[in-house]
Amino acid sequence: MRERGCSRVSSCILTNYMTPRPFDVAVIGGGPAGMMAAGRAAEQGAHVVLIEKNPSLGKKLLITGGGRCNILNAEFDTHALVAKYGRKGKSLFSTFSQLDASATIEFFQSRGIPTALLHKVSEPRSPNIREYLEQKRIDLVINIPSHTSSQEQTDGYYIRRLATDHGISLITNVQLAKRLVEALAQENPEKLECIAWPQLLEI
Repeated sequence: MRERGCSRVSSCILTNYMTPRPFDVAVIGGGPAGMMAAGRAAEQGAHVVLIEKNPSLGKKLLITGGGRCNILNAEFDTHALVAKYGRKGKSLFSTFSQLDASATIEFFQSRGIPTALLHKVSEPRSPNIREYLEQKRIDLVINIPSHTSSQEQTDGYYIRRLATDHGISLITNVQLAKRLVEALAQENPEKLECIAWPQLLEI
């Protein structure tokens, strides 16, 4: 749901939404924190409405990790993670302590989303994204080229190159990636029929 014709949520009139009973919780803002709060409240049995002014939820997720939408930091030691933020890191200690990297992985896995920590191609540590691609342990790579730094270009280039060399499906266009996600959300991937490329062209 979204509000129309306004710049402040408090002054908006919500339209095009019918509900049989009042909401228990209203979450203002469909960013990462808002989506998590709304989802958690719903899990606890609350009737929740999530209000967002943008056409889609999670817009700010697109700018994390240089556009790659990283879901967590690879540092599992909360003290070491906070230290990376300098003097301002102390204010984040409580938050990271409640939902650290391990808890984040558990959150996704408990919802049927397999999650693995992989180091960058340029990092000589294992497990590494290069190993997974070379062993064909990844079926699809979505890697949108970015130009924020030379290092990200290097890692992104090698990821795309490895995917291509090993015959792994690769998507490099953000609009195509969105359409694929939307299509998969409407179907059960486990029940989709595999069709050979020549047959697909005849459809």
